[in-house]
Amino acid sequence: MRIKPTVSAANVGFEADPDDFYATIGEAVVKGRVYSIDFGEVGTDGVFDTLKADADGASVDDVWCVALEDAASGDRCKFRLRGWTYVLAGTGNVTAETALSAEGGGAHALIDAPAGDIVIAISGAAITATEFGYVLFDGTGFYTKHA
Repeated sequence: MRIKPTVSAANVGFEADPDDFYATIGEAVVKGRVYSIDFGEVGTDGVFDTLKADADGASVDDVWCVALEDAASGDRCKFRLRGWTYVLAGTGNVTAETALSAEGGGAHALIDAPAGDIVIAISGAAITATEFGYVLFDGTGFYTKHA
């Protein structure tokens, strides 16, 4: 993700260039929900085409992405690996300006990161549980949250 200053009359703030990709998927996905990439399904050309079941943020060997559109199994779908994106909050409210991780357990959502989880997003504003909001997302992980 490339961070750059906002081009405006005041030149105030910054924006993040998104990193998006397409994949033909083996399961239905829903826009704004978090998925992880199944690297066990990488072909000899180094291209993956499979998403894992919802992976918990405590798993250090995952890469997450956000679906940018609804798609059925077998369809080609656009995903965001990094950047500012619209995403689902999990079963608990997301706190403003805090570190977030993947909830796991089939939620395909983000939660306030507990200690030991891989931080994959930073919230700008609070998001009510099971609602959608914007976050700065990095599916490869920013860092591991400590106590």
